[in-house]
Amino acid sequence: MPLSLKELASSAGARIVVHAQRAASLRIARVFASDKISELLHHGGPDTLLLTTLANPHLLRAASLVGAPALCLTGGGDIPPSLRAGAEAHGIVLLHTLDNLAQAMARFQDGRRTD
Repeated sequence: MPLSLKELASSAGARIVVHAQRAASLRIARVFASDKISELLHHGGPDTLLLTTLANPHLLRAASLVGAPALCLTGGGDIPPSLRAGAEAHGIVLLHTLDNLAQAMARFQDGRRTD
């Protein structure tokens, strides 16, 4: 069952950085994590939240190509201003978590479970 991105982010402890107002209306059915663009391209889609350690302009192009509405950057690094600006321009919701990729995936998957 799809959840709102805002609810999912809250349950996983992720911070919404860009397009926070859009997060409440976005429905996410799948979460996929990878540090490889090719895998993000293969598994991404219009109902998918992509998690990654990558923080470069190619990430936005990949998300746009597959129609992914949201990206979550993992790890402790700062988000480059160019990535924030690109997400803003492309209408992509950008999230951030200090968790590493595996921890973030586990937390988002836990947030997807319904009791």
